[in-house]
Amino acid sequence: MILLLLMGSMVSNVYARHFIRFNVDFSYARDFARKDAQIPAGEEMSLDDAKQWIGAGSAEAISSSVGWSPAAGFGYRYMYKAFVLDLGLGLEYRYRTNRPYAISHVVAPGTDDTGEPYTGTHTWDNRRTTMQHVGVNLPIMLGADIKGFYFLLGLKANIDIWGRTQEDGAYTMTAKYDRYMDEWENVAGHGFVTDADYETSPIAAGAAWDIRACGEIGYRFCQNYCAGAFVEYGFAGSANHYLPLLAGLRLTALIPLPEKKICMCLPDY
Repeated sequence: MILLLLMGSMVSNVYARHFIRFNVDFSYARDFARKDAQIPAGEEMSLDDAKQWIGAGSAEAISSSVGWSPAAGFGYRYMYKAFVLDLGLGLEYRYRTNRPYAISHVVAPGTDDTGEPYTGTHTWDNRRTTMQHVGVNLPIMLGADIKGFYFLLGLKANIDIWGRTQEDGAYTMTAKYDRYMDEWENVAGHGFVTDADYETSPIAAGAAWDIRACGEIGYRFCQNYCAGAFVEYGFAGSANHYLPLLAGLRLTALIPLPEKKICMCLPDY
């Protein structure tokens, strides 16, 4: 009876495999604005409010987003028959160029260099925001490996520990004087310009977090090497920050851990 139990334990252990995992990724990356983005296209605001948004990199509505992201990670993979469990720690860099909508219809009183009062209309158009982030993440994935073909589904918690944002675009300002019928345009000496290039100074972005739904599919070749495609979509995160989408390729190396050997020897009597 004891011998049968030992043999059963040995057979079950044959199917359990443990690995240290290393991976490198390269992916397309973009941002999504939240449904409650605070600046819809063309919304009116005060001059002070507008200056708080220009160059801040806050999660306002955007017309497009494009970027790229390299990443690397390591972790632990457990395989039992077809079942796969994957845990790890990753480091990620994301670079994106976002296109926020124009900020226009910003009307504010001013005084020119001669002391004459006017009402100025300000517009920031053709806006482009460059955003960079470095994050650390903790993925947990479950799936199956069948004859080398595998899929994994799970979640990833990411924390951006460094970030930088910068904006450029075209700035227009016109002025309306009470004693003139027409607005003043293109009078650079008074600061009235049309489609003048502007660029903000780079600013540091605070720490932020997001939670992503993740999926990966691929093939395991040479027993311990994997090539796959993956996608990650952020569905929750810090307030006033964009949610990310990444889709790309992943290469993974698996290093088998030593298996525990079961002695089947019978003692001498």
